[in-house]
Formats: sequence, C-alpha cells, structure tokens
Amino acid sequence: MSEAALNAMLEAIRSRIEDIRECVTIRAPFFGTDKLAVYDLMAPAPKGALGDKADSVPALISYEEGIQTVKDALGSVNPEMAEFIDMMLRKNWVEAVVDDKKIGGAFYSRFNELKQPRVFSTYMGSITAVLQQSHELGHAFHYWMMRDMPMIETEFPMTLTETASTFNEAAVRRHLVATSASEEDRFNILWQDLRSAANFLLNTTVRLGFELEFLKARAKGYVSAQKAVELMRTVWHEWYGDTTQGADDYLWAYKLHYYKTDQLIYNYPYTVGYLLSQGLIVELDRRGEDFFEFYRNMLRDTGRMTVDEIVAKHFNADATNPEFWQRCIEGPLASLKTFKKDFAK
Repeated sequence: MSEAALNAMLEAIRSRIEDIRECVTIRAPFFGTDKLAVYDLMAPAPKGALGDKADSVPALISYEEGIQTVKDALGSVNPEMAEFIDMMLRKNWVEAVVDDKKIGGAFYSRFNELKQPRVFSTYMGSITAVLQQSHELGHAFHYWMMRDMPMIETEFPMTLTETASTFNEAAVRRHLVATSASEEDRFNILWQDLRSAANFLLNTTVRLGFELEFLKARAKGYVSAQKAVELMRTVWHEWYGDTTQGADDYLWAYKLHYYKTDQLIYNYPYTVGYLLSQGLIVELDRRGEDFFEFYRNMLRDTGRMTVDEIVAKHFNADATNPEFWQRCIEGPLASLKTFKKDFAK
C-alpha cells in the first residue's frame, strides 16, 4: 500500500470522525454513563437494554446453529461459499472444540504442499464466537480461491489479508439484521456493527499513531513506560476525542500486535481490510449475481498486486483519493443511523 493511499484512508476517517465517534458515545447510556469506559469499548450489548430481564443469561448458540448461520449468510452471497464451509467441516479441517488444554481465540493456517487450509478455534457459543468462525473461514476461503496458483502469488500482504475475513463478518452481520426474530436480536447485531466500526476506525488508528510516535521517540533514545503512556494518551485523544473515560493508557503494553518481530507497524492493515470489506458489500449490492466472479478474481490478485492496484483494477477507483475510502465508510455509518433511529436513548 502506498503512503499516499494510507494517508488518503486516514484523511477519509478524519473527515467523518464525529460520526464515527458517535459509534462510541451512543452506547454509553446503555451502561448508565455519559462516556464509555475503555474496558467497555468491546463489551457486548448489555442485557436489559430493551426492557428484558437484566439478570437473565443469554442462551448459548450451539455450534451447529452458529455454523448454519454463517452458511446461510454466505450462501446468500453465492452457494459456493456455503459449499466450501461444508467441505471444511466434512474433511475435519475446522477445530472448534472447547478444551481445557487449548487456549482461546482463533487462527487460520494452511499447508502449501497439500494446498489445504485449516481453522483452529475455541467456540464459546456467543454471537462473537459465530462471527469469529466466519472471520477465520474467510481467511481459509481466500486461500482456497488461490490454491492452484504459484505459491509465491498466494502470499498476500497484511494490508489485503483481512479483506475476505472481515467481508465474511459484514455479510453475516447484515444477514442477522435482516433475519432477526426479535428487536433484541436486531439491537444486539447493530451493537456489534457499531463496536466493529469504532474498533477498526478509531482503536486501530490509535494503535498506528502510537506506534509511529513511539518509533520517532525511540530513535532519539530510551522511551520510559511513563513516556509511552503520555504518547498513548495524546494519540488516543486525537482519534477518540472526548468520547471515553480517560484513555487506554497501557494498550501499548498488552496488545500482542506490538510484539511481533517479523512485521513492523502491524496494526493499520486491519483498518484497510475492514474498509475494503465494506467496499465489497457495496459491490455486492451493485453487481448482484455477477459479484462472486468479481470477488474471486479480486482475491486471486491479492498476492500479486498492491492495495492501490487492487482498488484501481477491481473497484475502478483511486486508493490515493479519500473519496474511495469515504464511500467505504458509509456502510457502518448507515448502521449507526439505523441504531440512532430505532434504539438510541
């Protein structure tokens, strides 16, 4: 990704920063506060928000039900996407069992020699866990579309790695909103939309800003923990403004992405992938039945093209122009508008 494209993306986010910040502030009243605590930024929708029993425990979603939801959502995009998941399950290429000998979380991997993907996860039965399954299966599907290509052309960069995975999430969330059996279900999914928007458009940009500032400071010498906290607070306020109770002072200390030794400046590709996935949703609506061939061709180019080249060839747009990224931002802001109209306190 060119520096000009990265700067255009950041400029586009800044141009809608007040709207994006509202994805944070609109959730605070549901916790009885004016500003969201940093530890609640990724909290699920609170029980009792729509008058249901606040002390009730959400029912767990069985794996069968959860994976069927993912298949239904992606199958509505194209049946081949649901068939791919069936194949992954049939071949036991997905590991989702909860076991005390396993850690939590999830990741995707592959065997180049066998041309096979794998998904490892610990499925916990929440809606977040369902989205996590769709995310990792998106990575696996991305590789599956490229498996017949020369191996060197299947090594897509981090800036494009998160595109198929976050597209899967967006498709599943949209499917759930459209098929919600109750207002509570619809509220919960729209909450997820707002949470994701704030995470990818604010939190990830904070991480990038801190990393760049830290590297500048480190070039001049030792950076103390207190200095790191000061840098984090400054960058946090730049992006979040006054929307949270203080800043996440020690995000730099606990975020594992800062401690990867093989990739420097690791965080911002998540924002790129998120916005590209939102652009794909736009293309899905525009192209209809022709979308899948477009999508397949785009994925196959991700190991041999830059972000700039992908946007030019497949989206017929200029990645160095903020207008392209602004169009991608409209998707999550549409969810914000719906949430405000139907549920805002």
